[in-house]
Amino acid sequence: MTKIRRVIVLTSMTFTMTFASTQNTYASMSTIELQKQVETLSKQGTLPFEMGLELIKRWQHL
Repeated sequence: MTKIRRVIVLTSMTFTMTFASTQNTYASMSTIELQKQVETLSKQGTLPFEMGLELIKRWQHL
């Protein structure tokens, strides 16, 4: 049972850290850089939903 708890804790920590670092990456990009990255990833078919959403939010405030 202890091993299962450790696996669950480590998995949730990894997910949280990955998600947090991803969000910071988008926030630190300029809108132009974000647009280029969204276009590139969209053409490859690997665009994360959160990245597209961040670009839409920025376009709404222009």
